[in-house]
Amino acid sequence: MASWTKVLISMESLRGYEPNIGTIVDVMPPCVFCNGALHYRGFTRQGRFILSFDVSDERFCEIMMPSNFRDGIIVMFEQVAMFKGSLAIIIFSHNFLNLGILGGCLCHIWVMEEYGVANS
Repeated sequence: MASWTKVLISMESLRGYEPNIGTIVDVMPPCVFCNGALHYRGFTRQGRFILSFDVSDERFCEIMMPSNFRDGIIVMFEQVAMFKGSLAIIIFSHNFLNLGILGGCLCHIWVMEEYGVANS
C-alpha cells in the first residue's frame, strides 16, 4: 500500500538549522527533486547557496555554488532546475549587445556535474 507524506519547507521549518555560511534569510521556490532530496535556492547575508532537504532522513544541508558563477550577469530570472540529469541553476539575463527578436535575453546554465561539489 502506498504512503504519502506532505513536506512543507518554510522559514519556520528551518528554525534550529544553522548552515556553515550564516543565518538563512530566505528560501525561494520552486524546488527540484534530485538524489533523494528537494533543492531550493537559499540566501544568507553572506551569499547564495542551494538548500537541500533529504526526504529519507529529513535533514537539511547546503550545497555551495561557485563564487563567480554570476559574474558579469545582470539577472532577470534565476531558478534551480535539472539539466540532463544534473542539478543546475538557470539564469536569464539581458543581452545589451543584441536587442533583437528575443528582446535581448540570454540563458545561462550552471550545471553541477558531480553532485555536492560546487566547482564540478
